[in-house]
Amino acid sequence: MSTISNRRAIFLDMDGTLYYQCPVRLCMALRLALQCFWPGGLRTLRLILAARKLYEQGLSETERIATLAERFHISLEAVQSMIYMWMVENPLPFVRLFRDRRLIADMERARQHNIMLIVLSDYQVTEKLTALGFRPDAAYSALELGCLKPCSDGLLQVLKNLELAPNDCLLIGDRMDKDGRLAENIGMDYVILPRHYCKRRLRYGMLGLRV
Repeated sequence: MSTISNRRAIFLDMDGTLYYQCPVRLCMALRLALQCFWPGGLRTLRLILAARKLYEQGLSETERIATLAERFHISLEAVQSMIYMWMVENPLPFVRLFRDRRLIADMERARQHNIMLIVLSDYQVTEKLTALGFRPDAAYSALELGCLKPCSDGLLQVLKNLELAPNDCLLIGDRMDKDGRLAENIGMDYVILPRHYCKRRLRYGMLGLRV
């Protein structure tokens, strides 16, 4: 059982953890599919898929935008606008709709026990946290940390800045290959939540998240 009452801090993944990512992706896929019926819609779909792939390859924002602008023969400003619209702005209503209300409520109770809540995400966090109505004590994206999970360099720097030790903390995520490996790399305890709603509901008791 992963009791959290004796932790100084809890690190939380964003996508797939604080909200259910699968239905959000499905809703966005449908919106993009409908977009294909409009002039330029197919290019938009191809650009967004390419942008996500380049991001996961670890390219900087400047490199990604320049690569996409050259590949799709559009301006840098147009690329920035399309990425923000489809990867940040448009998903927000669905992020709020499919938030994990129970997990967020559990974390708010943990805060009452003076446990620090820290969001750690590979993607932008500010807009999604607003949509979720969740205000952690700190939040970091890969852009700020300079690396993607499971690289531990950024997390180690956060721990140093906050004067925390790995064994003081718990990491909660939804992917073993990202969140689990990140925690294992530095000797931090972790819980991997099922990514699908029904499985997570059924297993919450067994996961032992209790204050």
